[in-house]
Amino acid sequence: MGIDVGALIIILIMGILLILTFYIIGVYNKLLDVRNKAIDKFNPIDTELNRLGHLLSDLVKTIKNDIKYEDKLIMEIDTIAGEIINANSINNKIKLFEQSLQVIDKLINLLQTYPKLKSNNDFKKFQKDINQIKNKINYASPFYNDMALNYNNLINEFPANIVAMVFKFTKLNYFK
Repeated sequence: MGIDVGALIIILIMGILLILTFYIIGVYNKLLDVRNKAIDKFNPIDTELNRLGHLLSDLVKTIKNDIKYEDKLIMEIDTIAGEIINANSINNKIKLFEQSLQVIDKLINLLQTYPKLKSNNDFKKFQKDINQIKNKINYASPFYNDMALNYNNLINEFPANIVAMVFKFTKLNYFK
């Protein structure tokens, strides 16, 4: 009674394919787990970003008549507010947040030259709310950045990077 070499090769190939399949499933699940943890750490930031978008939108309505000659800045603020509210990816939201900080700084510097607005209670509340949002994001961003680093490292490691590439896992941006 001899061993059927063909059957043995088929069993060996099937075993290797089975091990490879389980490995790919394990790596895929690990990638999902780490990405989901990063998304979970981003959720409080996302809440604050949405709040920022609505706050900027409301501010434009409030100051539009008082700074009539600053149409370009008002349009820029209004645009970024809408983009923040409608952004659907973490990387895009991070980019928009960084852009909004620059626009907010321009706005605050400009509004310092408008005494009526500078003393306006709505504007003072706006500044307070902006600072609260920035503080909350600054508090939460290291936790998110840590998870994003873990995720980005995982999708760069060999052979997990092959699975990440096949299933289109993309890097997450960090807050600066």
